[in-house]
Amino acid sequence: MSSQILYNMVGVPYRQARLDGGRVFIDAVAQTRAYPLVVKVNKAGICRADVKEVQGTRTIKPDEGSVFGHEFIGKIFHSSVDGLEPGMPVTFVPNVTRDRTTGFAQYFFINGSNEQLRQAILPLSPDLTDRDWLPEPFSTVINSIDSFMRHARLSNLTGFKVGVLGAGTAGLEFGFLTTFLGADATIFNRGQARIDFARKIGFFESSKIRAMSEHTQFANSFDVVVVAPSIINHDILAIAAELVKNEGYIDLYGGLSQGLTFFDGDVDVYNIRRLGKSQTCTFNGKRFTSCGAQGSGCRDFLKAFEYFGRHRTSFPLDRLISTRIAFADLPATIMRMASSTDPIDFPGRVLVEFND
Repeated sequence: MSSQILYNMVGVPYRQARLDGGRVFIDAVAQTRAYPLVVKVNKAGICRADVKEVQGTRTIKPDEGSVFGHEFIGKIFHSSVDGLEPGMPVTFVPNVTRDRTTGFAQYFFINGSNEQLRQAILPLSPDLTDRDWLPEPFSTVINSIDSFMRHARLSNLTGFKVGVLGAGTAGLEFGFLTTFLGADATIFNRGQARIDFARKIGFFESSKIRAMSEHTQFANSFDVVVVAPSIINHDILAIAAELVKNEGYIDLYGGLSQGLTFFDGDVDVYNIRRLGKSQTCTFNGKRFTSCGAQGSGCRDFLKAFEYFGRHRTSFPLDRLISTRIAFADLPATIMRMASSTDPIDFPGRVLVEFND
């Protein structure tokens, strides 16, 4: 085997996860063509979108493609792109090019123009690699709040009361970010395990983590309500409308099914988030603005780097990991998370570690 073949991994076997018909396997594979950039994966996160792809419930648009295995950090193994050098710690921005392999693998391969690759593969400074964290979904949380603040023409949230529905990873990150921006945040969740985990982190006062069943005590209390569960339905939207003040804002973030409508006049809430729109809505005699944003880009990742790198106490993202698994255990773990009969729901992030 020539040194050039080894350098760009053409023909070199490695292990990669494969999703096929709702089941996940780890195969020994090898690339048959050269890619301009190859990353050796060190750690990856299991995202709710990954689980939905296993379940077959995620709507995959033709312009989006699969996101299975899109949250990871690694080191560049091979690069023909100036400024992206072998050995650099990097992470991946998924919304730039679809010509790529999955990050649930020992190696990740990506193709594109030099400009696309510089936007999709972002170097991490040493102070961002000394703790276990992942820039997603924090970058998407940043994009969502930035979009809301643009619609509301705000530069900060000082004096605002923010209610967050959902205490998953994204919900807690909404709490971190809105608190940093000056708001008084309260987080609601249905299940007790995530309530307990959120309190264990030690960032929020216990009184700021509430059971969803307590929502009636907080009617008309919040300037902004962030809707962050992995599945958004009519019941959750009705709670958000109850909690928000008249003339307040509802920020749509969580999992929305294509075609979902709600509020008076059957507002297309799915496209509000997907298209980054805002729309005045009414419900039960109350008037408010619904807004949203989908995904994240290079700018949002760079802001995530800045927040976590410079303000660790305000953004304890490394505390959000509740479970660590080896890559070999990925198939069993993610299929159990996706199970319709006996699912397991980890309260925090699941970190997949690659030790070979």
